[in-house]
Amino acid sequence: MVNLKSTPTIDTTSSPVPAPVAHDWEFVEIWLDPLQNPPYVLLLRGDNRGNCEILDPAQNYALIFASCAYEDAQNWLLEDEYEPVEGRLNL
Repeated sequence: MVNLKSTPTIDTTSSPVPAPVAHDWEFVEIWLDPLQNPPYVLLLRGDNRGNCEILDPAQNYALIFASCAYEDAQNWLLEDEYEPVEGRLNL
């Protein structure tokens, strides 16, 4: 028989949710380094103004590169021998 008076309580209060970042991201691409096993994955996201960011999902989506042009972000990935996964997720 469980004595409910001595059972510890657990605080289930929700943590405050951070406000969403106001940015109009238009697409996300997945890029990977096939020379690693398993392949290392990075995300490239872009907006309708041409701004791009490269994020590292393994590092809590840390920003590792930012550019005002898709071509700059693409070249940064290609220089490090990353390859795009076919297709693009439009947001």
